[in-house]
Amino acid sequence: MAQSDPRKRPPQAAPGGATIPGAVIRMQQPNTANLPQQKPIDDDAVMEPLPTPWWKKAIKRTLMVVLVLLALVFGYLFLLMGEPDEELENADPVATAAPITIPMNALEAPGDAYLPSLAETFGQPVLAFCSAEVTMQRARVYDTAFGGEYARRVTLYYLLDDGAEVLVESIRPIDAITLLEGDFILQADRLYAMAGLEAARMQNDDQICFFGQGEGAVYAITLPRIDEARLDVLLRQTLLVTADQPQ
Repeated sequence: MAQSDPRKRPPQAAPGGATIPGAVIRMQQPNTANLPQQKPIDDDAVMEPLPTPWWKKAIKRTLMVVLVLLALVFGYLFLLMGEPDEELENADPVATAAPITIPMNALEAPGDAYLPSLAETFGQPVLAFCSAEVTMQRARVYDTAFGGEYARRVTLYYLLDDGAEVLVESIRPIDAITLLEGDFILQADRLYAMAGLEAARMQNDDQICFFGQGEGAVYAITLPRIDEARLDVLLRQTLLVTADQPQ
């Protein structure tokens, strides 16, 4: 009988179940489905793209909708701002008086002067009273040298029922407000309403002056210091008279 080669004997288990050296170890193959996909070694090979999560698709659709809506809104605003307002096109432009380079001869009108005629000569609306509590005594239109040219002024002289004199002045251009005479101190505690304009107040020991600015002229009322309640009543009885407005 031929003797078996001891080198070809099958591996025997060591005590305790451990495999002796030289034995063949059979390992369990891992599940490839749970492993991350690796980039192929060959650059020409095409790797299958990973599926996009559903939440990313939802966010992308939402962003696209928002961008489209923003584009429509901005386009509408651009068209709206680019088109001129029809009301502004049809509105009459504000008349701006030309600078006065040649002075006029002073005009005097006694008694109750026709105010629209004075406004036409002045070139801007004229400030006046519309009250029976004050009586116009006379009116004067004249030019005063100012800034290398001339400033036009309309001064209306009124009397209160107690005989106190009130001066109502209309002056253009606007910068010529510095022509107002008097050592006044500005009172900055409040604003007043005068002929639909915001007016400020300045005063000294004897007089009070209210002044405000219109579109093309400045206006002022100068009167003796009287009761504050009466001042408010007088200011509410002022108006701006234009050239085509009847008295």
